[in-house]
Amino acid sequence: MVTLNLTIQKIVPVAPTSITQTLVSNNCGARVYRFKASTVAAGLQYYWYLPTSIGGVSGVTLDSGSIWGQTIRLSFVSNNAALVTDSIKVVSYNGCSSRVVAKKIIQLAIAPPLAPTSIKIDLVQNTVCDARKYRFTAPNLTAATAGNGAATGWNWMFTGALGASATIDSGTSSSRVIVVTFSSNAAAVVGDSVKVRYTSNCAFSRWKASKLMNKVLLKPAAPSSITITALSTNVCGNRVYRFSAPALPAAVYTELATITAATGYLWSFVGSFGSNAVIDSGTINSRKIRVVFTSNDAAGIGDSVRLAYLSSCGTTANKSIKLPIPAKTGCPSSLKPDMKTTDLDKSLHMQISPNPSSDKFKLQITGATADSKATAVIMDIQGRIVKTYSFNSNTSLDFGNDLMPGIYIIRVATGKEERVMKIVKQ
Repeated sequence: MVTLNLTIQKIVPVAPTSITQTLVSNNCGARVYRFKASTVAAGLQYYWYLPTSIGGVSGVTLDSGSIWGQTIRLSFVSNNAALVTDSIKVVSYNGCSSRVVAKKIIQLAIAPPLAPTSIKIDLVQNTVCDARKYRFTAPNLTAATAGNGAATGWNWMFTGALGASATIDSGTSSSRVIVVTFSSNAAAVVGDSVKVRYTSNCAFSRWKASKLMNKVLLKPAAPSSITITALSTNVCGNRVYRFSAPALPAAVYTELATITAATGYLWSFVGSFGSNAVIDSGTINSRKIRVVFTSNDAAGIGDSVRLAYLSSCGTTANKSIKLPIPAKTGCPSSLKPDMKTTDLDKSLHMQISPNPSSDKFKLQITGATADSKATAVIMDIQGRIVKTYSFNSNTSLDFGNDLMPGIYIIRVATGKEERVMKIVKQ
């Protein structure tokens, strides 16, 4: 009998030497990793031992591949950081298992995206005082990193009292670029800011804040002066003046405010005498105007010419100047003298003229007998005697400052003749 001794030797396969881990997708709540075991000889199979949790939170599932393959993909529903006990293991297998090779899962906790790096601010419209527009532009969306999730969108916000007046004119609070109208003309203070942050699958990023660039928009200052040129001052009833305004001031820009440019002129005349002003050349919006005053009254304190600038913010304060219209007294009557004689001697003459040295009338009588006495009787339009004067003929009589403005009748008589004249005291 032949005896065959059979010795069975258990051959343990060679274990993989390493496991590599590659991030496939980086969503905050569910990330996918690819794991690959190193190659072993003889085309042996592999067998993977999956972790039961990450950071104590379960939810590790096979995303693709097989637990018998060299490469598998795992999906982690948790974003927790991996603990020491959170590991994936693999063995090579040919009926017998090799030594187990283990690798701690590199599961970093994913944070929201970093805050946007900047906000670009462009002025779109500043010609309207109480409604200016700015364009705000946020940076592009940032991609995911190993530690931060990908940005998926934008979120805008405005703070402070000025921010409360902000209305999005174009775009939405989720747009990358928005155009904003500010209905307030207040200056931006420290608390008035625009903010933008990224949205993501994890959470919002931190804010990027920038102080609002909404400077105060002011009207121009009132005109500095009014130039007055007399064109005709020797007409008792009508005088003509030219009024000239300064050139339109340009806009002035400062750190805290912008003074708008003047865009035009606005003339006005006030007071009882100002109501007699008629613009003869130009208009109330011209830089220079020629004005005829139909009244010869003296300009009172309330009689003035005023000039304001027009601007996109509105009308400025007025520059006022008293009208330089002194009353021209003693002008010849606007009514034709009514003269008559009582006999055939027509040598008596009388006339009234201004006295250049005083605010009086001068009554001049010529042609009468030398040193004869003359009588002048002043009556109002109703025939009531106001004044009576006696004086020598061939001389002059100064009067007028005792008379109120109005129409009067002067009756002058000598020994032979009488003259009657109507005058107007202005």
